[in-house]
Amino acid sequence: MKDPVARQEKRTNAIAYTPLTSLSYHFTRSTIRFYRNKTETIHLSVGICIIAHEPLATAFRSAAQHIFSATGDNLCDNIVCYDVPADVTASEGQAHVERLVKSFPENSDILIFTDIVGATPSNISHLYLNKANVRVMTGMSLPALVTALSNINEPINRICTLAEGAAHGGISVDMGKPTINL
Repeated sequence: MKDPVARQEKRTNAIAYTPLTSLSYHFTRSTIRFYRNKTETIHLSVGICIIAHEPLATAFRSAAQHIFSATGDNLCDNIVCYDVPADVTASEGQAHVERLVKSFPENSDILIFTDIVGATPSNISHLYLNKANVRVMTGMSLPALVTALSNINEPINRICTLAEGAAHGGISVDMGKPTINL
């Protein structure tokens, strides 16, 4: 069997490798290193950021770390989070998010997850929609985050579509057997 086949990514002009067999990998904010006989580097084009009411952002990252730790993946370790305190001003929040956004490589696409439409975390996040490389997904859920991380090598628009579908698909209302009071 041949080594991984290289294909050219249109968006970032980085070399991506399609593994023909399962490989272990290590994720850093913008790189995956595949280990076989040698190390290959892939520059990812999508960074994940969670901005939510305190302590939800960190809790979502911790939950994702728990899920991915079972497979030995550490995809979640480089998710950047901002737990927005109740008393934050808009300018303080915006300054903090600006630092988070700048922590990603310059040409990286960024997917920002936030919790509630119209709340401070969402309003701060939406200020960055004027940047062509930023997408904001409001109403985040763990299925959406896990799906985004599982498809991190896809283009950002596809990741958003898959994550939104996972969020909708992750909603279920079940009812137990009704009791009759006589």
